[in-house]
Amino acid sequence: MALGIIGEGSFEKFMNEEKDANCLEDKEPIKRLTDEELIKAIKDKCGISAMAIQSEPRETMKRLLKGALEIDGVTTRQLSRVTGISASTIWKL
Repeated sequence: MALGIIGEGSFEKFMNEEKDANCLEDKEPIKRLTDEELIKAIKDKCGISAMAIQSEPRETMKRLLKGALEIDGVTTRQLSRVTGISASTIWKL
């Protein structure tokens, strides 16, 4: 039906045109850290081991977690895994 409306020649021409739309293409691949890389990055950025964050007073723990979330490539679930702090606690920050 659509082919009958626009014509076979127009349809073929349209389909063979070079497209320059990039609306669904990612420009940069998403960087992901391994758990070991994240543990090291937390130590470098926050000056504390990842597992020790859970032993800090609540306000300090929140500040450290917020700082860790700024590390490129970190996810909430991964941060939960390396710190032992529940993902729901981290999501509430």
